[in-house]
Parts: sequence; structure tokens; C-alpha cells
Amino acid sequence: MPKSVIIPAGSSAPLAPFVPGTLADGVVYVSGTLAFDQHNNVLFADDPKAQTRHVFWKPSARSSRRRVARWRM
Repeated sequence: MPKSVIIPAGSSAPLAPFVPGTLADGVVYVSGTLAFDQHNNVLFADDPKAQTRHVFWKPSARSSRRRVARWRM
């Protein structure tokens, strides 16, 4: 299965030894992803729904709700 690593342009160095995402067979896999800004500050700390939106809809990560999946929280 061909796969590619997704590292958004302009993102800061990872805080842990993982990549922000991997694209394999048209599916984006994410691991340990939180809503960080470019200075590693956590965004929307008390709102997991807003964090999820930020992670999945971030244009610099080449993601959008239409490209990722249908989901509900």
C-alpha cells in the first residue's frame, strides 16, 4: 500500500517522535494530534469539538471536511 507522510508547510517541529498524518489509499490517519498554533500553543483547550474542527479543516494540512470524512461529535 503506497503511503505518504503529511507535514503541513509552516508547522513547527513535532513535540514527539510522530508525524502529524499519513495518507494511505485515500485515507488520512492521524495520531496524537491536538489543535496547536505555529508556536506550539494548544488552541481551544476546553473545547474538543473546536479542536477536532481545527485539525481536520486546516487548509495548510491539505484537509477539509469533504476530503476527510463525515463525522459527528
